[in-house]
Formats: sequence, structure tokens, C-alpha cells
Amino acid sequence: MKRLLSLLALALCFATSAQADDKTHRQAAEDLMAATKADQAVNAVYAQMDGMFVNMVRQMKLSPEQLAIAEKHFKRSAQMVREEVTWAKLKPEVINAYVRLFTEDELKQLQAFYQSPIGKKWVEKSPELNQALMQIAQAQIQHILPKAQVVSQEMVKELQALQEKSATDKKPAADKKEKAAKP
Repeated sequence: MKRLLSLLALALCFATSAQADDKTHRQAAEDLMAATKADQAVNAVYAQMDGMFVNMVRQMKLSPEQLAIAEKHFKRSAQMVREEVTWAKLKPEVINAYVRLFTEDELKQLQAFYQSPIGKKWVEKSPELNQALMQIAQAQIQHILPKAQVVSQEMVKELQALQEKSATDKKPAADKKEKAAKP
């Protein structure tokens, strides 16, 4: 009986220790997010989304009426995203991801980096860097867009041809069934 109680007490100690470790691990993840200003990244994503819409609309060369419709629907969509994708909703899942992917010690090391002068500069310059990288990617996409459109048009033609062939193949079979059904 004493042995069973000893084992039970030991198990409770480990459980309490594991809960404490999990709490400090989660706190380390939260501290890292504070050091990287992760909450501000959500706002940066909103700004990038707005910029991407402006670029997309410019490329489409819409009439004023079409532009008004596109803007109306974009604003509705953007508002929905801003209401649903908030830092308060994302934070627990982000903490879970950090805890799953990094040890507590690694999180503390990352936090130390982001609190160093170069780490602070990284955090400060990241939105600017991300914007520059997006512009580079968009320029590359613009370069290949005509080729991609040709491939897309070829695919549409092939799919239409296949659909027409399939419809033609089914028609004679249906005609044969009708003739066979007639006495």
C-alpha cells in the first residue's frame, strides 16, 4: 500500500512538473511573439492585401462602373477578414505552433536574438523587406504572365475539345438505345 501511495505521489509530482513546464514553454512562446511584434504583423498583412488588390485592379483595366463593383466587393471581403482574422483569434494557435516546433530553450534563444540590436532592426525592417520581396515576386509574375495565359488558353481549348468529343460519343450510344427500345 505504501508503495502504491509512493508511486501515486511521484506521478502527481511529474504531472505538476509537466504542467509547469508547459506553462513556462507557452510563456516563452508568448514572450517571443512580443519581441517580434507578431501582433503588428496581422496589420501588415491587411496592408499587403490592400496593396495587392490595387495592383490587381490596375492590371485589369476596368471601366469606372466595373471598378466600383470590384471595390465594393473587395471592401466587404477585407472587412470580413479583418473581423474574423484577428490577433486575439490567431494568438492561441500561433502559440501552439511555436510550442510544437521549438523547445522552451530555443524560444528563449530566439527571444534573446530579437531583443538584441540586430534582432530589433530585423523586426523593424521586416515589413519593408517583405514589401520589397512582394514587389520582386510580382515583377517576376508579370514577366511570365503572357506565357501563363497562353498555357491557360491551350488548356481551355483542350478541355472544350474533350467535352465536345465526350458529348458526341454519348450521342450515338443514346441513339442506338432509342432504336433498340422501339419495336
